[in-house]
Amino acid sequence: MGKGYQEIKNEEEYKKIQEDHEYVFVIYSAKWCKPCKSFKEMLNKDYTDYPHPIIVVDVDELEELAIGISGLPTMVGLRHKEEFIRTEGFNQQKLEKIFLDAIQKKDDEQ
Repeated sequence: MGKGYQEIKNEEEYKKIQEDHEYVFVIYSAKWCKPCKSFKEMLNKDYTDYPHPIIVVDVDELEELAIGISGLPTMVGLRHKEEFIRTEGFNQQKLEKIFLDAIQKKDDEQ
């Protein structure tokens, strides 16, 4: 089984994914954060085939990408590199709705 997300290793990778995709979800996380682990477990269980990239930025390793992030986990939804939604904490039902809405918006546009 594959991962439901991709861990970002550097700023170049972060920018490339945004350039290559209309929708991108960025999860700001840290190894020590228990809710972040729950978030990743949900992604691995339910989102391995999700059509939009879900990327994880470790705020301790890539501080330069975490400017403006005040709580963990924080999920930021981007469309054409512009933020369209932001949510802090791990609320599975709320996150699932956000992910589903993004699929429906994409389908409606086609």
